[in-house]
Amino acid sequence: MSSDVRRSMIDTSLKRERGIRRCVSSSILPWQSVLVLVISIPSAWGAPPVIPNSRDLLGTPESGARKVIGLKGSNCLACHGNATSKSDPELPPDLGSRGNDGWFLGDEILTWSKHDNHLESFSVLLNEQSKQIAKQLGIVDEAGESLVHRDRRCLSCHSSVPVEQMTLQGNLVQEETSSDPRYTIGVSCEACHGPAGQGASGSEGWGVAHTKRDFEQDGTGSWRTLSPQKKFEAYGYWNVHSTRTQTRICLSCHLGNAEQKKIITHEMFAAGHPPLPSFELSQFVHQMPRHWRRLDEKPQELRDEFLNNTKPQRDAGQFPVDYDPQGIAVTKASMIAALVTLAESMRLTADLLDHPDSSSPELANYACFGCHHELVRDGWRKSRRLLGTPGRLTVTPGRPTLHEWPFALASVVADTQPSESGNSALHAEMRGLVAALNSQPYGNATELASAARALAQAAELQAVSLNAKTVDVPYAQRLLTGIADYAASEREFLDYDTARQFVWAYERTKGQLDLLRSSKVSPVQWGSASPQELTGSNQILQGLESSLVLSLTANRIGGPAVEMQSGNKTFSRPQRAVDVAKSLARVSGYHPEATQKAFQELKRLQATEFDK
Repeated sequence: MSSDVRRSMIDTSLKRERGIRRCVSSSILPWQSVLVLVISIPSAWGAPPVIPNSRDLLGTPESGARKVIGLKGSNCLACHGNATSKSDPELPPDLGSRGNDGWFLGDEILTWSKHDNHLESFSVLLNEQSKQIAKQLGIVDEAGESLVHRDRRCLSCHSSVPVEQMTLQGNLVQEETSSDPRYTIGVSCEACHGPAGQGASGSEGWGVAHTKRDFEQDGTGSWRTLSPQKKFEAYGYWNVHSTRTQTRICLSCHLGNAEQKKIITHEMFAAGHPPLPSFELSQFVHQMPRHWRRLDEKPQELRDEFLNNTKPQRDAGQFPVDYDPQGIAVTKASMIAALVTLAESMRLTADLLDHPDSSSPELANYACFGCHHELVRDGWRKSRRLLGTPGRLTVTPGRPTLHEWPFALASVVADTQPSESGNSALHAEMRGLVAALNSQPYGNATELASAARALAQAAELQAVSLNAKTVDVPYAQRLLTGIADYAASEREFLDYDTARQFVWAYERTKGQLDLLRSSKVSPVQWGSASPQELTGSNQILQGLESSLVLSLTANRIGGPAVEMQSGNKTFSRPQRAVDVAKSLARVSGYHPEATQKAFQELKRLQATEFDK
C-alpha cells in the first residue's frame, strides 16, 4: 500500500483513527475491534489459483465498481419480497414471488424487514443514545444538533453505501442523505451481495443481470449456474456462497476494515458507542436469522441438476462452491470462519501499525480490560496461569495485549487438523506475535506488524486447507472435544468474549450432531426450551445464558420510534438501542469458573452422548 493511499485514510477530526474501510454489514465495531483488511486468497473446491485483484470474489472487480441503487432500484423485491410490509413506505407492499421453483425461499426481504436488526442500522443513528455520542465527539451543527446520521464514519457501516460513493462535505454526507432510501433503509441486500447498479462505463450490474435467463459466457443458460468468478467479474456480484467471503463481509463491520474506511476508535468508545460481541459466524447467521437455503437444503432434484450442470466448471477449478455432500456445513463454516477471523484481525493490526500516523497505538485495537477492570485483591485475572498455552496471548504482566478471542478458537480449530496441515506453523507464528508484544509496551510496531502479517498468512492457509477437507461427524466431534479441553483446563480461564465464542461454536456443532442423530432436540433456541426438552449437555449450554448472554439481542431495549423521511413522506420506524450499562455490567460481573465447570461437565457427558 503506497504512502499516498495510507495518508488518504487519515481522519483529521479523530486523532487516533488509523484506518478506514468501505461497506458491507451492520454496525461499527465496539470494544472488541481487532480490525481487519480484506485480501485475495485462492477459492476452494480444488483450490484453483488466486484470481488477481478479485479479493476472494469480494470488493471491486477489474471491470469496475458498480453503483449502489438501493432496494427500490433493484429487482430484488420481484422474487424475494413476498408479503413485504405495507407499513413502511420504503418497502413496496406485496410484490409477490415469481418464478420460484424452490431454489430460494421467496420471503427473504420479509425476514430481513421483520426480524433482522440490520434494518435499524440507520434509524439508530437518530436515537438519543447516538445524539449523545455525537455531542461528545462534536459531530453537531451550529445549534448543537446531532449530525451523526450524516457522518461517513458512521454511515460506512450503518448503511449499504460504500464511502467512495458518498458525496462528502468534509466528513459529512450531503444533507439529502436523511431521506435517501439508499441510506435510510439501513444495511440491506447490496451490503452483502455487492452494489447492484451499473458501472461508470455503463457495464451491467447484477441487479438486472441476475433476473435474466440466458448467459452466453458460460453456456449454462441461467444465473444459477453462472460461475461465481463470472458473476463477480462481469456483474460485480460477490461470492456469498463462500464461507471465507461471508466471514469477511461480516467482519468488515463487526471487526473493522481499514481499506473500506470502516473503523471505530477509542474516542468513539469513550463517547458511548456500545460494545459489540466477539464473532462466531454460524451463530451470528443463525440469530440474524438466516434468510437463505444452503445448497444441502435445496430440493434434491434441483441440487442434482445444479451439480450436474456445473460439473465441467468445477472439475476445471472454475466454480468454487462451498458444498460437500459428505460433510456438516454448519460446523465447517464455524471452523473456517474462526481461522479467517484471526487472519483478518491480524491484517488490520498490521495495517494500523503501518499507517503513517502510528506514533501512538490505536487503543481500540487492544484488549479493553487490560486497563478497564475492577482493582480487586483476588480478581480472577490475577489467578490466570498464563504459561504459554497455544492460543493464549501470554504477554508480560502490565503490558497491554490485543483482544484474546480471535486467537483461542482458531487455535482449537487448527489442532483438529493433521500436523501436515500447518497447525504447528500457526502456533509458531502466534509465539512470534507474543514476542513482538512483549518487546515493549504495546509491542514494537515494526516487529508486531511483521508478526501479525505472518500469522494472518498462516491462518489463511489453514482456512484454504480446511475448505478442501470433509468435515464429517468424527471431525465435528474432535472440534467439540478440542473446545471442551481448552475451556475446561485447570490452568486456563476464558475471558468473557472468548467464553461466548466457545459456547456459540460448541452449541452450533452440537446442534448439528443432534439433528444428524435424529434426536428430537433441535439446536438450542436460547431461553425458549424447557429443561425437560433438552439433553444433559444442552441443559448446561442453556444454563450459561444467564452469565454469558448468548442471545445477541438480549441487551437491547426498546425506545421511542424515530421519525424517518422517504421522499416527501414522513413515517416512524421502531428501533432498539443497546443497553450499555447492562452490557458492561455483564462483563464486569463475569467470573470464568462457571464456564470452566460447565465445560468440564460437557467433557464428561460427551463420551455418553456421542455414542447415542
